[in-house]
Amino acid sequence: MPRKGRPVAAAVLGVVAVLALSGCPAEPVGDPDPTADGMHLRASLIQYRAHTNTREVAVHLTSHEPEPLHVVGVRLSSPGLEELAPTPTDATYVRGQTIDLATEYGRPRCAEELDGEDSPLGVELTVEGESTTTTETVPITNAGAADLGRLVDTECALVALDRRVRVDYVGGFSRAVAEDGSQVLRGALRFARPAGTIPDKSITVPLLDGSVLLIFRPVDEAAPGQPLVRLGPRERSELLPVEMTSTGRCSGHELGESKQTFLLSAFVRRAGDPLQRVIVKPSPSQQLQGLRLISDICGVPPPG
Repeated sequence: MPRKGRPVAAAVLGVVAVLALSGCPAEPVGDPDPTADGMHLRASLIQYRAHTNTREVAVHLTSHEPEPLHVVGVRLSSPGLEELAPTPTDATYVRGQTIDLATEYGRPRCAEELDGEDSPLGVELTVEGESTTTTETVPITNAGAADLGRLVDTECALVALDRRVRVDYVGGFSRAVAEDGSQVLRGALRFARPAGTIPDKSITVPLLDGSVLLIFRPVDEAAPGQPLVRLGPRERSELLPVEMTSTGRCSGHELGESKQTFLLSAFVRRAGDPLQRVIVKPSPSQQLQGLRLISDICGVPPPG
């Protein structure tokens, strides 16, 4: 029979924010014996910057089991998340060792689906012994649950915003020379209310943001104090001419290690709601145009 650890009541939903964690949560302090409470496994959550805008997280697991522990599967468990199959893994822990186990969390059940239901969060480990395979449920630390809550809350807020306005590129990109003499790719972003939606609150776009390798900006800056786009309550759509160019970061390390070159952003606000970061990732063919632009500006061979 699967073994079950003690559950912890930690709400999955939290404050709206976008996390891009690059460090590890601190161990509890003030308790010299990590097993004094009877728990021999401790788990928290991390999302590394490279996995921003995905559901991939790392379970930061420390074992204080007296014997080696062989983990062959991991998944997050909560009524607030769609249930996924365990992610296969192969990690053997000795006492005191910490290893991060990569997994994905399921689609969040947002507020309207939860009906006030609390969402305790744990991690289910598939543990392989000499002759048996068991399931160990380990509570996630309150800090880890709060971190996931922020990710979930952000995703739910974007789902709600998507019902009010859609953001996409219209047409292709074309090469041009900007006023400052830089080579750029130009295109247009469309902000449009979905078909069938009733008149709603105003939508504004105060800024755009690029990545480590790409500047992403409007072709024409807005007047001081004015948004780049304002979609009135009864207006259906608005186009924003945009352009991208190299940031000038051309070292081999910078070009080779960039993992999110095209994770470009438009920051969108529905009147009365918090500002939301909407990822506007170009299509594969547009990304290839962007890579060629970077190559030309940096003076390096173009991608194959």
